[in-house]
Amino acid sequence: MKPVLRIVNFILSNTLNHRQFQNLIAQFDGSRGKVISHFFELLEPVQLFMEEKHRIHPELTDPGWVLDLAFLADMLLHLDKLNVDLQGKFQLLSDLVQGVFAFMNKLQLFHRQRLEGELTHFPSMSQHQARSKENAEEPLKWSTTRYMSVIKDLKDSFEERFQDLQQKRPQIRFLIDPFSAEVDCLKPPLVTDKATSQMEIIELLEDDRLKSVQKTEGTLTLWKSVPKDKYPNIRGAALKGTSSLDQQFSFQDNGWGVLLAQKLVRKCDVLNRGLSGYNTRWANIVLPRLISRSSNVENTIAVTIFFGANDSALKDVNSNQHIPLKEYADNLKSMIQYLKSIDITEDKIILITPPPLYEPAWEKECIAKGDKLNRFNSTTGEYAKACVQVARDCGTEVLDLWTLMQKNNQDFSSYLSDGLHLSVLGNNFLAAQLWSLLEKKISTLPMLLPYWRDVDHQNPEVSLRGKS
Repeated sequence: MKPVLRIVNFILSNTLNHRQFQNLIAQFDGSRGKVISHFFELLEPVQLFMEEKHRIHPELTDPGWVLDLAFLADMLLHLDKLNVDLQGKFQLLSDLVQGVFAFMNKLQLFHRQRLEGELTHFPSMSQHQARSKENAEEPLKWSTTRYMSVIKDLKDSFEERFQDLQQKRPQIRFLIDPFSAEVDCLKPPLVTDKATSQMEIIELLEDDRLKSVQKTEGTLTLWKSVPKDKYPNIRGAALKGTSSLDQQFSFQDNGWGVLLAQKLVRKCDVLNRGLSGYNTRWANIVLPRLISRSSNVENTIAVTIFFGANDSALKDVNSNQHIPLKEYADNLKSMIQYLKSIDITEDKIILITPPPLYEPAWEKECIAKGDKLNRFNSTTGEYAKACVQVARDCGTEVLDLWTLMQKNNQDFSSYLSDGLHLSVLGNNFLAAQLWSLLEKKISTLPMLLPYWRDVDHQNPEVSLRGKS
């Protein structure tokens, strides 16, 4: 990957009018899969161009390296598709689950096909084999075992990463289609009274009215229609389950993003770029893909950066999400510098510290998953202080959620649904505190389109299009 990026960077700085490389250059700010794929397609022109510039890269003529490049191009495109599928707007839980497990099944197919020497789903490798029949056969044969090992390692990694999701598939199926679920499919912590939940499921299976709702209006409307007094346990389980995979939780019902969007109707749009479970290291990598110069940044009123709850996870218990304190601060500074580089100035940037952690409730969540407590409130506080210091150093505004929620030693547990994530009350608190910072930024924004009573009903074009 590094030689490709070095060569592409060189091309970027030396081929402003080189028509042949325009597609490659255009993809450079996009996914790495597309960059590598276009690079592979243009391999021969790239080689000639680098020779003309007296830049020698022996990898470009190494059959083994080129074959590795082809394999990488194909695999990255498969991963890119998964990434796009998982990040689409308005995803249902079923879509996310289907995407993850379908990809794992694809990896199993790829592994089997590589064993059989089949390249159906590896077009770049197939193209390379056809492009140089005399010398591609041996490298391909020699590399089969290695590529199979890479595919297997990737599949094993997915299975380990989504092991918890696999164990919860019966519960997820219940959330998607409760009328085909097993009576004993719901487990703690989704439900606290297993026996009563089983009785409720049995009654639900015979509820023809709700079956009709699901058939005509879908699963989301179904769960909104389930009577709370008749099915309290399974309705509560559905609400917990559907929110647990919500991206950043800010755009769920009563989420702080929704509350702000309601206040800003006909003033400006609120865009959610949150990635549930991410830390600042990962966010720093993907930020240019989420916000770029092409994102209409000149009309940006504010950008919030809200990280720390995952970074502050304990290293010896949750090393996947843990980020050292100094790196956390450096990552925040790096994100601020990137935003400034695309003309989003520091006065438009608001850092938000992680909220406090209510350890008793979160420990119960961890134990229910077979783990031990993986965060401490005191540790989260250190990351909150670092966030505040970064804001001071960089000249941005900051919302110190960790301190505000514990002001005057108040009981902050009601602000958190499970000890870690914001509850409805917590979302309202965050929205109110953030609004106090945003209100002055949007005070001069005009109302988009006139109030309905001000529209000339006999000649609306004059009011709505400015035509006389």
